[in-house]
Amino acid sequence: MSVSNYKTILEAILSSNGYREIPENKTVTTTAISHNHKSYSLKWSGTGTNIEYYTSGKLAYENAFELVVKYKNMNSGERDSNAQVFLDLLNSLSYASGFLGFIDGAKFEDIDTKHTQGTIKVLIGAESNC
Repeated sequence: MSVSNYKTILEAILSSNGYREIPENKTVTTTAISHNHKSYSLKWSGTGTNIEYYTSGKLAYENAFELVVKYKNMNSGERDSNAQVFLDLLNSLSYASGFLGFIDGAKFEDIDTKHTQGTIKVLIGAESNC
């Protein structure tokens, strides 16, 4: 499969969970107010932590995607609810076709007094030219 195929798989999960993509390659901190809640930026960020090299120019690797989501929190109760929504998203992503794991831990951090961002690095799709 290709990077675009794995991205499509992840986007389908995000869409089915009520998330919408931030347009024009903007980030959660530069997006318009209309993308205040459950919006995301998904970008291929390279290969996983290990690239296996073999003889005759053969190699194997995994695709890494960085997913950043934005939530609107007007009070601490909403922040706690959004933390659970974020954890539910992690669970949904773990069922993706080709899912191999997460790189590092997921982060859930305040952007300002009314918004939080969650950051996940997803490892998906073992690739090889062997």
